[in-house]
Amino acid sequence: MTTECKVFHGVGAVIAQVTSHTKFSVLAIVNDEEDIDFSKTSRLFEVDLQATPKAPTSTFTGSGIKFDDRGVDQTDQELAAQLNGVAVPLGITTLGSGKLKDLTRGGFVGAVYIEHDHFNRIRKTAFEPDPWPGESFDLYQITSVAYSQSPSNGTRAGKRYHGFRGTVTAVNGRTVELTFQKHVQKLDDDGEIPLGPFRFNLDDAHQCDSDPPPEALDGAPSIAMGPITTGKEGAFFVALPHAASLNLSGGKLPIGFGRDEP
Repeated sequence: MTTECKVFHGVGAVIAQVTSHTKFSVLAIVNDEEDIDFSKTSRLFEVDLQATPKAPTSTFTGSGIKFDDRGVDQTDQELAAQLNGVAVPLGITTLGSGKLKDLTRGGFVGAVYIEHDHFNRIRKTAFEPDPWPGESFDLYQITSVAYSQSPSNGTRAGKRYHGFRGTVTAVNGRTVELTFQKHVQKLDDDGEIPLGPFRFNLDDAHQCDSDPPPEALDGAPSIAMGPITTGKEGAFFVALPHAASLNLSGGKLPIGFGRDEP
């Protein structure tokens, strides 16, 4: 059966105009070399936190879902709203205040995860001429996947995942050990540090998505698909609550914010 899901890609942004507690227009932050220019109103795009998978009126059919929800903790409960969206390890959409619906309690600078088709639709006006994500990340490292409750999704029904860059360190049947590369932003240069190893059962949807949709991979090799051998590198999608239990963090958005102190 065909799976029913939505794929989202992240970008850093700052709220520039407010319509309501859940709807506002933002400027994407796609490089860390220029000051934010609020006069470039042509680059604004609207974010509607009622157009997410968990919104009461949302349906996975059609184009009504345009943004992902806030991240969750290890018990699958939405992360609390906070003013500093940059400090959230795997916050997904950290702009606004999530289900709290009180913009005064949420972040005005942070990340927004945009549905795949909508992301490509607004790319020309919201991001270009800057390439995004350019050399900062592989796209899957700032990508989330949300599955509907449809029975066609099997054990992935209702679950959410996030992509990481991994390397296989050990294989035992359908159990693998991986290290992940954490993107680190420093004052003098950016780089990556290894995390792990972590053990995953590829058949356990509570841990990982072993068959992510092509839009989530963006052409990158998937560790969980095809032959798996020690040293294999590529994309690996971890269930959000499990990622929280492992203290994994995604790409820091906006790019350049939250750099390490000297």
